[in-house]
Amino acid sequence: MVDEYRIENSIALKVAEYIKQIEPGQKKFIPVLDFHNCEEIFDQSKLFRFLAELQKQIDIYSIVIINIKQEVVKDLFKKLTEAFPENKSDNDEIYKKAFWNKEHFILIYSYELNDDNARIYFTDILGGSSYYDFFLLNNKIASTHFTYPKFSDKIETGNFSEPTKEGLKNCPLYSSDSGIIQNFEMIIEHNEKSLFEHSIEFILNQEI
Repeated sequence: MVDEYRIENSIALKVAEYIKQIEPGQKKFIPVLDFHNCEEIFDQSKLFRFLAELQKQIDIYSIVIINIKQEVVKDLFKKLTEAFPENKSDNDEIYKKAFWNKEHFILIYSYELNDDNARIYFTDILGGSSYYDFFLLNNKIASTHFTYPKFSDKIETGNFSEPTKEGLKNCPLYSSDSGIIQNFEMIIEHNEKSLFEHSIEFILNQEI
């Protein structure tokens, strides 16, 4: 019987074994993990441990997560950013601290439901060699997508660290090392509609 406290580790190991069947050299292959019907298992702590264990187990540049509740991602990012000062600078010591594997990036499409069970999707990224890189990656997403509100949609002028720049060059989620994410929500589907279509319908059906 799997210890419920560590069930996320067991799931991560099983997913890793499946992904490892991909031929060597296919590191730019992008697995899409759909949490539909299993998202209730994951609170923010379990989600973080799952993602960390998964990326420890597999040598692949990028993973996409879809259909995790936005509340869970919000709680996770709140925990990760609670020490961020209001005036952000790459010179702040907190931002210089190591954050994530420089070559690994996790794109997360989370959702919120309205009373009609329509979905709107939010886009966030878990990645960056330093905390400042993590902030900049999400700041760039915030300029074109709905995202965690701590990341202002006002474009920052800072630069990525050299390790993160190198990681972005190899990351298939990005078209270059600029940090501008590609629009995968246009092609990833849930219930025969793209995530983008779900979000547009959600917005258009809002009362004015």
